[in-house]
Formats: sequence, C-alpha cells, structure tokens
Amino acid sequence: MLFSQFADNSGLSHDEALMRLSMLEARVALGERKAGMGALRWAVADDMPRWSPGLYRILGLDPCKPPVRGALLEMAHEDDRGMIATAFQSVLDAPGPFHLRWRLTRADGAERHVEMNGDVESDLDGKTIAVVAIINDVTERVEAEDQLRGAVDAFRMLTEEANDLICRHDASMAIRYCSPAITRMLGYDPADMLGNVFTSVITNDDLPELARAHRELLRPGASRTLMLRMRHKDGRELWIETVCRSVGDAQSGRVHEIITVSRDVTARKMAELEINKARETAESANRTKSRFLATMSHELRTPLNAIIGFSDMLKSELFGPMGPRYKEYSELIHESGSLLLDLINDILDMSKIEAGKFDLALETFHVGEAVGSAARLLKSKAEQSGVRLTIVAGDTAPISADKRAVKQILINLVANAIKFTPRGGEITVTSADASDRIVLTVAAPGVGIAPEDLPRLGRPFEQATQDAALAKAGTGLGLALVRSLAQLHGGDLSIASILGRGTTVTVTLAKPKVAAAA
Repeated sequence: MLFSQFADNSGLSHDEALMRLSMLEARVALGERKAGMGALRWAVADDMPRWSPGLYRILGLDPCKPPVRGALLEMAHEDDRGMIATAFQSVLDAPGPFHLRWRLTRADGAERHVEMNGDVESDLDGKTIAVVAIINDVTERVEAEDQLRGAVDAFRMLTEEANDLICRHDASMAIRYCSPAITRMLGYDPADMLGNVFTSVITNDDLPELARAHRELLRPGASRTLMLRMRHKDGRELWIETVCRSVGDAQSGRVHEIITVSRDVTARKMAELEINKARETAESANRTKSRFLATMSHELRTPLNAIIGFSDMLKSELFGPMGPRYKEYSELIHESGSLLLDLINDILDMSKIEAGKFDLALETFHVGEAVGSAARLLKSKAEQSGVRLTIVAGDTAPISADKRAVKQILINLVANAIKFTPRGGEITVTSADASDRIVLTVAAPGVGIAPEDLPRLGRPFEQATQDAALAKAGTGLGLALVRSLAQLHGGDLSIASILGRGTTVTVTLAKPKVAAAA
C-alpha cells in the first residue's frame, strides 16, 4: 500500500524544507518499522540501489553504510539465488509488476523469509528507467502457514488412518467432511455423505435422542455421547457410539461446526446384552432356589419338631425306663434331628438374606448380654467335648442391632470352635469397644487352617477341612451365615489362623444401624 502527501513548499527556506523532509523521512521510517517492511529503488543507469531504513533493518545491516551491490542476491539462500536472478532479468526483459518470495540469511546469521512486490518506472517513451519494490519480512506468516499445513496434514492422516469415523458438520448437522472409515463401518462412500445428515441412516427409534442432543450442541463447547443404532448399506443394524462436540464463539454464542467421532460397538453391545440376559436368568434361578429352600425348610420343620420332641420324651424316660440300647437310639435320634433342624434354620436364614428379605428386628442392648446367653447355651456342649469356655466381656457401649442375629453369630462361632478344639483346650470369647464399632472375637487352639483355604471360608457350603470325621459335623453354612449377618449390621468377618496352633475369628458390628439394616 502506498501513501502520498503533497504540500506547497515554495515559500519555505532551504533549512525549513530540509527539516520538513527530515520529518517526512522519519514518518516513513516509523511506518516501515511498524509494518515490518522496507523499500528499494534500483535505477537502471545507476550501479547502486537505494534502500529505505526498513530494508536495512530486515537485512540486519547498518543504515549508516551505503547499500552493497548484489547484497540481496548474496544474502539469499543458495537454493533461491537462481530464481531471484532469473526473476530480475525477466523484469528487465519484459517490464511489469512482479512478486517473489525467498529465504535470506541476515548479517547476524538469522534465516528469514521475505516477500517482494514490485514494478518498473518508465519514461514518457515507455523505456524502463528503474525498478522499485517493497519487501516484507513474512517469517512469522510462513511459520504459521507451515504449522497450519502440518496440522492439516496430520488431521488428514489421522482421519484417513483411524478406525473411528470422524465427521465435521455445520450447525444444522449437515456433513462437511467424512473420513474414509465410513466405508469400513457403514459401507457408504464419503463423497456420497457430503451435505447429508446422519438421520438417513439412524433408526427411527433413536432419532428423538439425536434431536435432543442437537439442541444441546447448539451451545459452543457443548459435548454429548450418544449410543445410536445405524443401518449399514447392506441393511444390517449396528450399534454406534458417537461423541459429539460443538465448536464456536462463546461470546456470540454462535456455533461454527460440530465434530463427531463414531465407533462401532456392536460386538460390545451384544456382549452386554448377553451378560444382562445371563444375569437375569441367574437371578431368576437364584430367586427360584431361595423360594424352594424356604418352602422346603418350612415343610421339613414340622415333622422334625415332632421327631425331636418325641425323641426327647423317650430319652428322658417319661413313660417308664427303657433298655440301654433303646435309650442310646433315642439320644441319637434327638441329636440327629437337632442337627438337621439347625441346618434347615441356617438354610432358611441364608435364603432370606440372599433374597433380600431378612428383616433385622433392631433393638438397643449391650453385646455382653448376647455373649452371656450364647455361652450358657453352649456350656454343656463344651463340657461334653472337654473344652473350657472363657468369656472376656469388655465395657461396651449399647448397640442398635438385631439381638437374635447377634446371638446367632456368637452361637455359630463358638459351636464351630468347640467342634475343632481338641480336649483340654480353651476357647476365649471376647467383646470390645472400638470407636464406632463393636468387635467380637472367638479364639481357639487346634489344627489351624492353611493360608490357601482362608479365602474360601465364609462362602456357602465351604469348609476348611477335608477330614470326613470333622467335615460331616457341618455343612459350611455357619461362617457364611455369620458373614452375611455381620454385613447386614454394617460390619464384616475376618479369619486369622496358624497351622498347628489355632484360629481366631473376628466379627465387627457398627454401633449405629446402617442403611441396609434400616
């Protein structure tokens, strides 16, 4: 761009004219510095070109020194020198406007990119008398163009090689660009999709979801992830996960484009559906099992109670003395019936817990009461097994819990300990207060449990020992029931054991009732 200013200087003195000329040159120099440009004039009859201060600055040369003939060509990159020489000769041979861009090395060694726009001066006869040009330092622009070109190339390579489908849409969701992945994913040619909207391939049931997402995406910076069903060109229906993001001006609220990245997740979706179906089938079977066990448990309880009651009458010889053999038989019947009733009760409780129908009857009490009650019930059994039962009840705060369930926890743990403790051993039952929890501990000497067996314990029908003499006395439901009851109270069960020395079982119970127990 050329700016000119005209003034009548005929009335000025020589000094005033020089001052005004100096001011004008200063303004031109300031304009060149601000614009990052310089100028040159090369008269055909003159060997030396004339440079403006701006051109000196671009070249990194001292403006106090005269221009150097051929300096532009010498400072040019060696690969660009031939182009420059040819261009200047072409201008002289065929005068007219010209444009050049080349690289040069400044006096300080820095490489810059410059752009020259020029023309020729002619006399009245049309003869070329000079070449004039404006030179701009365009290094920053060239670097920006290179970065942009690199980004475009990287984006193109990314979209062309990516397995995901990448699309650019206008604000109405019409497709501006579609990556080649659409051919692999949906069977369509990218060119055929330009200007179209994906509504043509999305199933009708999912169009309302797309419409809702589109309304949200009309806000710059909005993002949505959609799960849509799309039709392949061959008619197949595919599950496509699409991540959408709008790009625009946050101040004006205008959306320039919407970018989507889509992935075929049909295999994953089908697997999820199969898993959900299998889970529903398993849950249905579990509910059926629980109902069956509950029904059968109730049906078995009635005759068992009669068997236990009548066998108790026989072994007590209420209707007269019996022979030693018959008395032994009646005691075996009573013991077996009692064991079977305990098993049925455990099964019934486990089925209720698994079905989520075990309701805790919460009341406030001291755990020491439940410990003492369980010890009294099992004292006789411990004495028969030759085992001492020691109670260490700490001063615990009241707890809100199901007293019968806590008592059942203690009975199961102590009964287990009696079963596996050798004669002459001592079982210690401890209750203690630990911050927001009550801790119950049952420790007993014995054979102990192998470390590899510990993770199995606490699961239904799992036992620590494979010894038939010990295993036949239980079903493996005791610890599973203890763990479930403890968890209903916001606690848990843990087992520590050393082979050949013994086992310690710890149960924690939350003092306040937990949400699950409400």
